[in-house]
Amino acid sequence: TDATWYNLSVDGDGAVWGATTAGLVRFEPDSERTTVWTSADGLLSDVVTGVLAASDGSVWVGHVADSTQQGERVLVEGDTLTVTKAIDFTESDEIAAVVAFGEQPWGKGLGDVWMGTNEGLCVWDADLDVFAEHAHPTHPHGYTEGVTFTPEGDIWNGDAYQLSRWRYSNDGDLSPGADLFETIPVWPVELEEAISITDLDADGTDVWV
Repeated sequence: TDATWYNLSVDGDGAVWGATTAGLVRFEPDSERTTVWTSADGLLSDVVTGVLAASDGSVWVGHVADSTQQGERVLVEGDTLTVTKAIDFTESDEIAAVVAFGEQPWGKGLGDVWMGTNEGLCVWDADLDVFAEHAHPTHPHGYTEGVTFTPEGDIWNGDAYQLSRWRYSNDGDLSPGADLFETIPVWPVELEEAISITDLDADGTDVWV
């Protein structure tokens, strides 16, 4: 596809999903077959900024959109795409984009889908089937483009200001009382100290920035 590629995700069958400026792309390595879905197929926008092939077979799709809807969860059977849930962080009018995803593979939050937005880290709680906003209420909100996890159940957030490590004890608990373990640089962060993290990954207990 002649487009800018923002993000990739690989599903359980080995297909590669791409978030691009020309739509949601699936490439099947075995057959070398490429399929593209756009707003004509039910997506919110042709410009896809984030993608996650989840363990349950669904695909989460993020867009730079508006304060009403920022993406969708879809199922694809053959070449047919069906939207099964809208991403709608609507507690405030601040969140207008989803640019990164991560599915929590360990702990009490197993299966929760964490989303990097233009206003920080947010989550869809798999057990409660609810969206919760602003998972880092104690430091500046900015684009979160890095989301990863370590085996003890910590969620790592890399945003436009800093790296932070969180652990939640209750499903759906994104209150200021949730456990913020550390921030790098130490909060509060002055704007001139911004470090602008664009991706994260974890290898066991090591976090790569």
